[in-house]
Amino acid sequence: ILCSGEKVIDYERLWRIAESRSDEYRAATPFPFVIIDNFLNNDALDVACSYFPHYDDAKWKSVANPHTVNRVVVGSTPTGKQWPFEVECLFNAMMNAKFLHFVEKLTGISGLTSDPYFAEAGYYAMRKGGYLDIHADFSHHDRLGLERRANLLLYLNPDWKPEYNGDLVLYDAQLQPAQRIAPLINRCVVFEPSETSYHGNPEPLAAPDGVMRRAISMWYYSLPTGRPKHRAIFPLDPTFIHYPEATTNV
Repeated sequence: ILCSGEKVIDYERLWRIAESRSDEYRAATPFPFVIIDNFLNNDALDVACSYFPHYDDAKWKSVANPHTVNRVVVGSTPTGKQWPFEVECLFNAMMNAKFLHFVEKLTGISGLTSDPYFAEAGYYAMRKGGYLDIHADFSHHDRLGLERRANLLLYLNPDWKPEYNGDLVLYDAQLQPAQRIAPLINRCVVFEPSETSYHGNPEPLAAPDGVMRRAISMWYYSLPTGRPKHRAIFPLDPTFIHYPEATTNV
């Protein structure tokens, strides 16, 4: 049922938002970004939350990076068995041409495409004590050779409290905090990645046991513009180059 017609995403509403808020996005500081609340309709939001993957202890130990702990990312798998049908419909709706038109109108970037491989994208979660240090994201897709141009985060956290320390923090070029964004349920954040688009949630998560900081992450790409290629940049630790065990992007 979810996959029929406009029940997945109200594209007309998103187009209106993009038209009315594109100037806001481009003028935002410390780098282009926008917050869109009530992003999904109720049916799609229920699917996104209800099918959130269960993480066992082994998966929490799989991230070989000193700059993020108690955090996992679950993207696609070669077998195609990672997600149930309803979730596939939701992700496909966030990757198709209608959705790309929305992202293009909002950001002012033409010729965008989505990532069918979900490199470092998909569902992700963080549990108590987890954090992600200040960083700038990788610049190019290893497998496709395309340049990363827009990031989209959709948070799935009901009854989230400020004392949980889960805010997404945006930093200026001097690494001073410029914006704090609470990861509230059905809140979408779109922002522009660059060598100085520093962000993270470096404060250890103080949520109760069993309460995770949950989100969907989607990245959008274009043909290369000549921007130098780089892995994830952790400016407070210039000796760190990439995840030791990474097989795709970092």
